[in-house]
Amino acid sequence: MFSSVGLKPRYILALILLFGLGVRLFLFGGMGGFDSFLYAHSSRVIVGGNFEVANISNPYEFRFLITLPTALSFLILGVNDIAAVLWPLVCSLASIVLVFYLGKLILDDKTALLAAFLFSFFPLEINYATRLFPDVVSAFFMILSVFIFLKAEQIKNNFLRILALFASGLAVGAGFLVKEVSAVLLLFFAVYVTYKRKYEKAFFLPFVAAALFGLCFWIFLYFSTGDFLFQLRIHAHFAREYMAVTPEFVIQKHNLLVYPKGMFGFNLYGLSSFGFFYYFVLFSALMIIIKKLRKAYVLLFWFFTVFLYLEFGAWSLTQHFIPKCFRYLTVLTAPAVLILSFFLNNCLANSKANFRGRNISFSFLRTLIVVFLLATSIYGSYRMRLYNQDEEVKYQLVYDYIKGLPLKPVYCTGVNWPLRLNYYSKYKTGPSYQNPLSGFLLFSQEENRKSLFKNIFRVKEYRELDDTYVIIDESDLFFLGPQGSKVSRFKEIPEFIKRPPGKWELLYTFGKVRLYRVLF
Repeated sequence: MFSSVGLKPRYILALILLFGLGVRLFLFGGMGGFDSFLYAHSSRVIVGGNFEVANISNPYEFRFLITLPTALSFLILGVNDIAAVLWPLVCSLASIVLVFYLGKLILDDKTALLAAFLFSFFPLEINYATRLFPDVVSAFFMILSVFIFLKAEQIKNNFLRILALFASGLAVGAGFLVKEVSAVLLLFFAVYVTYKRKYEKAFFLPFVAAALFGLCFWIFLYFSTGDFLFQLRIHAHFAREYMAVTPEFVIQKHNLLVYPKGMFGFNLYGLSSFGFFYYFVLFSALMIIIKKLRKAYVLLFWFFTVFLYLEFGAWSLTQHFIPKCFRYLTVLTAPAVLILSFFLNNCLANSKANFRGRNISFSFLRTLIVVFLLATSIYGSYRMRLYNQDEEVKYQLVYDYIKGLPLKPVYCTGVNWPLRLNYYSKYKTGPSYQNPLSGFLLFSQEENRKSLFKNIFRVKEYRELDDTYVIIDESDLFFLGPQGSKVSRFKEIPEFIKRPPGKWELLYTFGKVRLYRVLF
């Protein structure tokens, strides 16, 4: 497809990188979503010098290769959206380069360039390359690990090959410090080694390196906390808390149809996340299997090993299901575009049909497919950007209103509001404290005392609310249940939250959000 351009592959790759950067900046996401504000909060705590491993109370804070680079960005650029998303953006662009070199290693230059181009506008990549979530960064380390592992196969020098295989395991370990699911890549390595019958000792080095990385990390936790299994205990506790506050009908949504329906666009959220890519990826995978194109089998092993874990895997040692979220599938994007590119370049473009005595090439169809995917992906990502912006409007409007009021403590329903309001205020409203989560949805008493923005569920005495502001957001209190019924997120909601006293002065409303001034 790029053969007619007349440029060397590295120059075409540079143009693809510029295109990918342009698309990501044009559809800039910025801060949004509970997780991103939690990572920002943890990063700000690190900048403030108040972070202690022993005080970690939720799994997010173990993801040091998200929080540490973000903390560095905050230190250099200050607290703002550009600094917050700089690390995911860099990793997304670096992944484009890795996809090219991986495609070149396994397949050929032309297929590699097409894969890099498809990767540059894949909807999930665009949607999360400029948002503070771990998925794009996790995918980068997984692609890096696969590239080093497969590159090691072709290295003749025994010492360098051993070094490369060990490095691939370390990359898995680095990915683990972004998101724990990265460790599933070891299962892919096991499948590949078995298929290729590479049973020599060197090919077990990735497993050894990943195990040593994990051992060193757990030893670090032991010296920091006195508990060798500290991380596992926090994960187990968090999973129990999640189950305790999540209604049964929400858990049922994590069934086996969630991902297939999303990947094939059976709902608008899925269509904005994947476009129409997976229709073509599935067909490409089937053709690779039917035609026995063994050159591409490694891509199928990679894709399906990771997908099957995400579909059927366990979240923790105690909870035997894994929550499903479309952005978790970001780790499948690289093998998916490589599978599709291989089919488009090596099967479709080389096919011909006889029509009225003329041989007609299908290469034009390849171009049509790519243009179709490009147009639908950009539009879908644009719609997703609008949706994400709309989700944050209520928080920004209420904060802008509060800024004009006399300074007083602000009590909020849940942790969504304090996390966001602290971020909008550039964390200037009080000391940087660790552990915004005590359990799944509650600030601890100590954090509540220190912050200007507080969790109302930590109020012990009603009188504590005297001369304060109170934000009540119904979407923090209730889920929309089956048949439109309202289902409480909490076992018990205080009466003064459900029905605020008449003497509370209503200052501002927006949708389901109400801001009160409380005076007794």
